[in-house]
Amino acid sequence: MVGKVKKQKRSSFWRKCLTRLLISRLRTNSIDMRTYIIQALGKIGDESAIPIILSAAKDENSTIRRFAISALADIKDEQKIITLINALEDPESDIRAT
Repeated sequence: MVGKVKKQKRSSFWRKCLTRLLISRLRTNSIDMRTYIIQALGKIGDESAIPIILSAAKDENSTIRRFAISALADIKDEQKIITLINALEDPESDIRAT
C-alpha cells in the first residue's frame, strides 16, 4: 500500500510539471501547436489546466475551440459543464458535434 501511495505522488508530481511546461508553451502563434498542447492538457487531466482549457473553449479560432471542448471531455471536473453546454450553441457545426 505504501508503494502505491508513493507511486501516485510521483505521478502527480510529473503530471503537474508537464502541465506547467505545456501551459508555458501556449503563447505560441501556431494554431497547430496550441491545439496539440490543449489536447495534451486534457489527456494529462491535471486540475490546474482546467481554467486554461475553459478559456481556450472561448477562443476566436474555431479549431482551438474544438480541441478545447474535446479536451474538456477528458477531464473529470464539474467546472466544464457550463462550457460544454455553451458549446452546443457555437456557430460552428463541427464544434457543436464535438
